[in-house]
Amino acid sequence: QEGDSQAVATLYSLHYQRIYTFAYYRLDGNVPLAEDITEEAFMRAFRMIGTFQWKGVSFGAWVVTIARNLIVDMLRRPEALQLQETWLDASLDPEKAVEQDITNKELGMALEKLTPDQKEVIILRFFEDFSIAETAKITGKSVDAVKRLQARALIVLESKLTRDES
Repeated sequence: QEGDSQAVATLYSLHYQRIYTFAYYRLDGNVPLAEDITEEAFMRAFRMIGTFQWKGVSFGAWVVTIARNLIVDMLRRPEALQLQETWLDASLDPEKAVEQDITNKELGMALEKLTPDQKEVIILRFFEDFSIAETAKITGKSVDAVKRLQARALIVLESKLTRDES
């Protein structure tokens, strides 16, 4: 908030992967859009950093909320979701890269069986490690609603992933 560029770089480094992962899974593995959303979320956060106040929600949760709002706005305009790209980690050997891609696709297909709210809760809780309280604040839902969404989503995921294994 005091204009320290090193602090901005540190916040970016600490939270980039979390925001990107949220966007990646929320956008069904669309790498270019996830990257765009992540960058735009940070740009907006740093433009509005003067308004950030500690209210029990971390800086990372605040940026996820910004990313979430950007995604919601974008999903209202389906024509913006046309880019698709498959991403493999180049640091993996080819066999592991293929395994990673298959696992990501299976998980992505299982996540597709969830409602948008269930999917968002699962991503925030298990991919991003937010608490139930933080997830409730990010999504604007009650703690009980988050718990119900999570429970229902886990039942659907278990059913889908178990069925696919057999």
